[in-house]
Amino acid sequence: MSGVADEVGISKNNARAVMSNLKEKIEFNVKRDDNNRKLYELPDSVESDLFGLT
Repeated sequence: MSGVADEVGISKNNARAVMSNLKEKIEFNVKRDDNNRKLYELPDSVESDLFGLT
């Protein structure tokens, strides 16, 4: 998360708040990686709404 926050110039706390807010509004596809960390993926419908993809 911090890499993304650094790239867009926001603090880690702001990035966490944004992610928390998104998690309340969007039902993410939650998967786990090899280290059992949660990975949040946007559903295709939401991704196309956010990024203008078809």
